[in-house]
Amino acid sequence: MNQKMTVIMADPAGNRTAFVTDPVPRDRYAEIGNRLLQNAALRAEQVGFILDQPSDADGAMCMSGGEFCGNATRSFGYLTGKQRGLKNGDTVHVRVSGSSDILAVTLEEGGARVRMPCPGDVMNGMFHIPVRDGKKAEGRRLPYVEMEGITHILIENSGVVKDAASAVTEQMRLHSGADAAGVMFLHAVHDVPVPDNSGLTACKEIEMTPFVWVRETDSHVWESSCGSGSLSAAVFAFRDITAGRVRATVRQPGGVLTVLLEKKNGHVSSAYLGGPIKLEEAVTVGV
Repeated sequence: MNQKMTVIMADPAGNRTAFVTDPVPRDRYAEIGNRLLQNAALRAEQVGFILDQPSDADGAMCMSGGEFCGNATRSFGYLTGKQRGLKNGDTVHVRVSGSSDILAVTLEEGGARVRMPCPGDVMNGMFHIPVRDGKKAEGRRLPYVEMEGITHILIENSGVVKDAASAVTEQMRLHSGADAAGVMFLHAVHDVPVPDNSGLTACKEIEMTPFVWVRETDSHVWESSCGSGSLSAAVFAFRDITAGRVRATVRQPGGVLTVLLEKKNGHVSSAYLGGPIKLEEAVTVGV
């Protein structure tokens, strides 16, 4: 097959996303998405398909596996806003896969922030994982955060253990109905000073490495940054705070994302994800 397609690449903190602008049948998303991921020139970590504009939003986009992706949502909103000639501070509303809500994306200098679907509380589950690559797996209770469209499992105080990432996502594939799952290796979580007059209750800096599996495409990617994973890491880091506004700076291999949470009665009542985005000129590629 040598079909030509137009692709726009977005780079949100290294999490390179290929947006296909041509109409594609839904049953071919996974196939074409995997072909684009294999295109070395694109260096894509994920693929989204731009849909016809719905009547109730400024744009619509579906990821190749039908999953939710925070970085792709930010990037799609940023692209939509730029194409409409909007300026910093303006907001677009988009429909994206993995979210039943229309999401608001606000353009910022060099990037965009999105109001994310509210995540669930931190839960704990038993997973069988090796503590080091090549070692026998052992049972271990790990925290996880469920979101609409994706679930993230968090491993604290750990270096990157490739066997653990594979083991956890395989268990999610076999024993859950999740559209996608991530393993967030949290290397460090630090308290940092709260800026004066910021209205924030607490601030933290998180260092992590994300790994994401998507069921429909069966893709396994060490991502340069993960938006929904950053949100889940922040939910975990601030789990003991019952009320107030908190902010996390999440450092990952490809860059830095910022998470802002508002908590009431021990639960997250609103969540925002922000960070840089670079857009590239449209290119035509064969698939």
